[in-house]
Amino acid sequence: MTQTLKNKVVVPTNSDEYDLTADLATAFLGANVVVPIGSSAERTALTGLMTGQCIVRTDLPGQPIETWNGTKWLDYAAGNITLGGLYQAFGAGYGTPGYEKLPTGRATLLGMIGTTGATITMTANTAYLLGTIPSAVAPAADELYNPGTSSAMGNKCTLYVRSNGNIHFETASGFSGISQASFFIGLGGINWRSKP
Repeated sequence: MTQTLKNKVVVPTNSDEYDLTADLATAFLGANVVVPIGSSAERTALTGLMTGQCIVRTDLPGQPIETWNGTKWLDYAAGNITLGGLYQAFGAGYGTPGYEKLPTGRATLLGMIGTTGATITMTANTAYLLGTIPSAVAPAADELYNPGTSSAMGNKCTLYVRSNGNIHFETASGFSGISQASFFIGLGGINWRSKP
């Protein structure tokens, strides 16, 4: 006979005879503890354990915690935005344009986008494709934000993060011949709940 403790660990009751090896193995397999994992292959081997089982990914930066929800791993994902030909990292100490998705489902953009050209021109109210992120990281529905930009770009700029992973930018006023040093789009603080 067994009993389940508050932390969901199953242990033998005191009055029963038990097989120490098998019962302790069952108890520890049922323990809801965070397990260190060194690769995605190790994580895959744990698929199907109890709902709520957590692992810590020692092979990833920041060692994120991932959780098995009974169907799939709610995992960590991070990478660089795949930028279009006219765009690059702004540099000057600002991070590379990237994304991060936490196991909680929240995703965020990082860094600052600049241009590859010596100057850049954008027409008012035209959506320019800056780059893409993986669809699995993108929001369930399109989201729009007012990113930080240089004063030369006007003060009514909109950044769209599309459900397909495309990232578009538009300006209400348009501009012509802005220098590379005066064109930047800050991505800090842009975050959303990604697809379930």
